[in-house]
Amino acid sequence: MNFQGLGKVETADKYIDIAFARANDAANLDREKISEEKLSNPERSKHIEMAKVDAIADALRQHLSHILIAFPKIDDLPEFYQQLVKCTLEYSDLKHALGAVNWADKRISDFRRFYTDKIKRTRDFISINGYRKEYYGRVSSVIKKIKKELEYLEKARKILREFPQIKTSMPTIAICGFPNVGKTTLLYKLTGSKPEISSYAFTTKSINVAYLEADIKFKKKKFQLLDTPGTLNRFNKMNNIEKQAFLAIKYLANTLVYVFDLAESFPLEDQKQLFFELQKFEKPMVVYMSKQDVIDKPIFDAFISDFLDKNKIKYYDIDALKKMIIKSDLESNSLEED
Repeated sequence: MNFQGLGKVETADKYIDIAFARANDAANLDREKISEEKLSNPERSKHIEMAKVDAIADALRQHLSHILIAFPKIDDLPEFYQQLVKCTLEYSDLKHALGAVNWADKRISDFRRFYTDKIKRTRDFISINGYRKEYYGRVSSVIKKIKKELEYLEKARKILREFPQIKTSMPTIAICGFPNVGKTTLLYKLTGSKPEISSYAFTTKSINVAYLEADIKFKKKKFQLLDTPGTLNRFNKMNNIEKQAFLAIKYLANTLVYVFDLAESFPLEDQKQLFFELQKFEKPMVVYMSKQDVIDKPIFDAFISDFLDKNKIKYYDIDALKKMIIKSDLESNSLEED
């Protein structure tokens, strides 16, 4: 899913200015076309004023239609993105704003037909110009009535463009754990993808996404790996990036790989608590031990016996983890053990 193509939503005044400029261009072009035709002054005026009416309607409807087409239909989105929209935007406000744009589009279409018919039927020069001015006023009023809705849609667009580009139908592994424990490094080791890695905690700006491809029984199979940021405490206290991670784990991940850091960038007891919190998702879950080269062997062995073995938790080194992922049948959330 890609929201990067959402174009800027301009202000109401900007759209009106663009439309009126198009009207002037259309009028000039029409004057050139009819300059050699033997038409009465009222007929010439009709041609020119109807060209303005059409140009304004075309310009405004083009922009409004683009907004309606570009913004996704929320109810048609995959569940992950539906929930992401609802937790980062006011869902009712978004639907209202898009409804207002749709209303404006229809009103402008109605005015176009109404005033084109009026101009066609009259032969009075003053009336022709009067209808055109009336049309300008009513169209401007319609666009100004959705001023706040256009402003809201521009704010919503900026938020939507920050959503991660995640494939919602691909076998997915979420790499979980506290910040700075080695999740992004693990992602690189598994996939070769090298996103920006910060040495400071809580600086992950988004979910890092990478792919692991393997030949399985003469067929290529692709796995999606997500480096999920944040400590994933209570949902209402999470920032937007942590909410993205929480929803990705809940709705997309087939398997969780939890990264423990015995060098203790974060207290080990806190890491254990987060591990148990993630078990509540009731998804297959395995452990990877990071930074083993800087951990004293007695500390490592004690953690294995006192925590992992005691809780019947299996851990993997990098080679075993990659092999396990490739051999997994993630569509059914089951993992084959060696």
